[in-house]
Amino acid sequence: MCVDFCQYSEETYVPFFEIKKNTPMKYYAGLDVSMKETAICIVDEIGEILCEKLVPTEPHDIHHYLEKSGLSLDRVGLEASNLSIWLHRELSSL
Repeated sequence: MCVDFCQYSEETYVPFFEIKKNTPMKYYAGLDVSMKETAICIVDEIGEILCEKLVPTEPHDIHHYLEKSGLSLDRVGLEASNLSIWLHRELSSL
């Protein structure tokens, strides 16, 4: 299950899907893949981290979390590993 709260503001944590949705900016995601979990990091075009989260290394879980952000991602970077070809194929089909 993915957690919605991961963007830090000076006052409190806020739901990341409400942050910068209406701001014309490019967004990128990086996936650090391991057998059990994948670390996801979403950043804006100036490199500000909007969200970091560990999810199970399952295409549906990763896709769900990225989609839930509500951000239009310009690119998703995937770590080169033994799972990369499988994960790329599965994510591309969703």
